[in-house]
Amino acid sequence: MSQLKTFFSYKKFAQPSLKIIFLDKAYFLQKETIAVLETMGHTVVPLQVQEKPKQMLGSLLKTCLLVKPDFIMGTNHIGFDPDGKIANVLNDLNLPVLFWYLDDFRFIIPRGRNQALPNIAIFSFEKTDLPQLRKFGFEHVFYMPTGSCLNPGADFSDSTFSYLNKRISFVGSTFLETQERWFHPRYPQLYEQLHLDKWNIQKQTLVDFIIQEQVSQFSSEGELFHYAGYVAGRSTMENRVELLKQTPYPVVFGDRHWQELNLNVEIHPPVHPAETAPKIFKASRINLNISSTQLHTSVNLRVFDVPLSGGFLLTDWRESLAELFDPQKELAVYHSAEELEDKIVYFKNHDTERNKIISRAAERVEKEHLLEHRILKMLAQMKNIFV
Repeated sequence: MSQLKTFFSYKKFAQPSLKIIFLDKAYFLQKETIAVLETMGHTVVPLQVQEKPKQMLGSLLKTCLLVKPDFIMGTNHIGFDPDGKIANVLNDLNLPVLFWYLDDFRFIIPRGRNQALPNIAIFSFEKTDLPQLRKFGFEHVFYMPTGSCLNPGADFSDSTFSYLNKRISFVGSTFLETQERWFHPRYPQLYEQLHLDKWNIQKQTLVDFIIQEQVSQFSSEGELFHYAGYVAGRSTMENRVELLKQTPYPVVFGDRHWQELNLNVEIHPPVHPAETAPKIFKASRINLNISSTQLHTSVNLRVFDVPLSGGFLLTDWRESLAELFDPQKELAVYHSAEELEDKIVYFKNHDTERNKIISRAAERVEKEHLLEHRILKMLAQMKNIFV
């Protein structure tokens, strides 16, 4: 180990062009992040994540010896073992690590203290998670929302979707497969006892509310978080069903399970998020955003991608929207099913105001909310910490 320490004692972030090992598992925004880093002139070496920690560590160390990276980058702690063995080895070798959390951290590292080492920087899409991550012992914790990877100069007009010009569209899944992934026979009854209407009033994270109300029902933290995955999937599905019922014959692009929910909607198969979805956003009169209930104050990519595509977005309210946009000029939001219904009627009949919101929001995204902007900020923070 002493020889490895000596080998990796070279100065990090010494050159403008960085060398980065990227822990790759084809996860959300990973491919796009690698492309942006390479466009910036950095050298990115993708390393396929392996399931067995011993093999993963061996592969990672071999790659580090070949590349001599400035830092290692990944998403949601993917690639690190729950017991923190990989994290400890990298910390001993003085190799910096950047993780961008794009999900609730409780699903990622329920035993976070095993990972809380000074060589690791965490960037979380949910600002209210930062205090808890610091309690776990992480020294370097920052808020970093998602950002659009779409080309601001692209024209997403496509006559194939001209039938949407007067329609309301929703692009998204039922979350039924999420429920199935986390399902256990006792969960449905527990879910019925949860009283999510109380959660909506208290304004807690979904996981914190479950801990408050039902922690005594579980013998371990792992079991509780497993149940929380089921609750997130089912509550998101039910919320989407309720809101789509308030929407006059919307066009839904999503998974096959939409056919099973007996909604008065026009259903199409799922579409590619970066290639086809922007064409739908551009063509639709109104694009509806119904966030996952896992999102507490944070926002999803829709709020950036839809206006950048040239489309009009009607989104459910999240607190972070007020920090990312001017709510009075750049957003159209709803807080309830009743308000959604009213806003649909209003914006279907007010073209001038709708077009102004599209233009202002698109300008804001291009100026401040591209994936490139997020990566530049993360790299700057890494240099501040580890140089």
